[in-house]
Amino acid sequence: MTNVDLFQAHRPLLFGVAYRMLGSATDAEDVVQDAWLRYSSAPAPDVRSPKAYLTTILVRLCRDQLQLARRKREQYIGPWLPEPILTEEVVETADPQERVEKEESISLAARSKSCDSWLAAPLAARKRLVRHSLHERL
Repeated sequence: MTNVDLFQAHRPLLFGVAYRMLGSATDAEDVVQDAWLRYSSAPAPDVRSPKAYLTTILVRLCRDQLQLARRKREQYIGPWLPEPILTEEVVETADPQERVEKEESISLAARSKSCDSWLAAPLAARKRLVRHSLHERL
């Protein structure tokens, strides 16, 4: 197997580790690409276990990324949630009608949740919000 084939075989594992460490699909992809660059520049006979070597490179790059982010991070008030990613294969030739229906159902669920929180708010708070929005429009 060539270096490219070995890397492609371990790419899902590497992405999974990076995503779990960094919490962002974009950052995880960047780190996986950096790991490939370092792996491809290593002398082939010196690498006994490509999986272990790639994982080691990746974890070190993730740790460096986290340390850098910690230094740059602004204080965020609120819960931190990882970026959601698709876990199922997306078929490029999927029926457009199905995609629209799925997106509408997700949108409807979000609006429903928003309405639930609106109705759960005290009446006085809802009145203040309505008055405030009316004054802004006038």
